Amino acid sequence: MKDARSLDENRCTFTYADGRRCGMSRMEGHDLLCCHHWSRLEERDDAAKSGERIAQLVGEEVEPKGVKKALEELFRLVAQGRMPPARAMTLAYVSQLLLQALAFDLRREKVMSDIWEPYLQRLQRERLVMDLAAAGKSKGK
Repeated sequence: MKDARSLDENRCTFTYADGRRCGMSRMEGHDLLCCHHWSRLEERDDAAKSGERIAQLVGEEVEPKGVKKALEELFRLVAQGRMPPARAMTLAYVSQLLLQALAFDLRREKVMSDIWEPYLQRLQRERLVMDLAAAGKSKGK
C-alpha cells in the first residue's frame, strides 16, 4: 500500500479558491497539473492569445477594415472551437458598437464639411478680394 505522502506528491497542484487542492493524479508528461486543469490552462492561454490577435487586427485607430478583419478572425476561432460562443457574441456586439460609432463620425464629418466648406471658401474669396484691394491701394500711392 502506498503511503499518503507519495499519493500527495502525485496529486495535481491546482488549488481552488476555497483552499482545497485537486485530488486527481498529475497528467503524464506534466509536472504540476492533472489533465483537466492542464486543458483549462491551455484554453485560457489560447483565449488570451486570440484576444491579443483580435486587438492587433483592430489596431490603435479603429477603422471599418480593422473591425472586419477582427470579425473574420473571431468567426474562424469560434468555428475551430477555440473561442467560447458567449465571448464571441460579446466581441461581435462590441464590434457592432464600434462600427456604429464610426458611421456616426463619418456622417458628422460629412455634415460639417457640407456646412463649413462653403463658408470657408467664401471667407477665402473675401480675404483674397481684401488683399487685392489693399495691394491696389498701396500701388496707387
